[in-house]
Amino acid sequence: GRNAISGGYDEELWVWDLETARVIRGLANRNGTALSLTVTPDHRWLIAGDGGGWITFWNLKTWARGRVLAGHYHAVSAIAISSDGKRMISGSRDKNLIIWRLDMNEFEPDRETYGGSVTSLAVSSDGSFCIVGRYNGTILLKALDMGVVLNKLVTNQTAIVSLALTLDNAWVISGSNNWTVEISSIASIKSVGIYVGHTGPVLGIAVVPHSRL
Repeated sequence: GRNAISGGYDEELWVWDLETARVIRGLANRNGTALSLTVTPDHRWLIAGDGGGWITFWNLKTWARGRVLAGHYHAVSAIAISSDGKRMISGSRDKNLIIWRLDMNEFEPDRETYGGSVTSLAVSSDGSFCIVGRYNGTILLKALDMGVVLNKLVTNQTAIVSLALTLDNAWVISGSNNWTVEISSIASIKSVGIYVGHTGPVLGIAVVPHSRL
């Protein structure tokens, strides 16, 4: 696409034209800080999670604010959406994970409470499960249909602050505040490698399309 959207502590969402590298529009976020952003698979909506616990939908054609979802009582630190656009998962510093049924217009949260703040989320390419990174150093695998935890991965990291899932759903790559990147197998639920090289917390991870780092 031609546009990118950024959010931060300045209480604005900025829309950038990638060809000119200029800001073309600013959107006032409901409660200031924008901590998590995603776009629906049909490219119709921008979804923003903020520091007040709200999740706001923005129409990408008109830039008008749409529905606002309430369910968290602390900052929404992560948002992910399934490839078919039917389910959205949000995680928060309130230690809750909420699955929203967007296809059925059911916005009442299916709430589960975990032992540590939810810091990062990713949904499998087939939409069958999501991975949940937590500040206590663990990663959960959760089935989206059954709403149950399938497995728990205990990493060698002190706190998970970022993660990504390969497109074949075989590997989880997690970043930590102990400056490490760890690769874990979904099949064996075991770590297969730890990489050291950063000199600070690893706040972002992305996987290229051919599933190599």
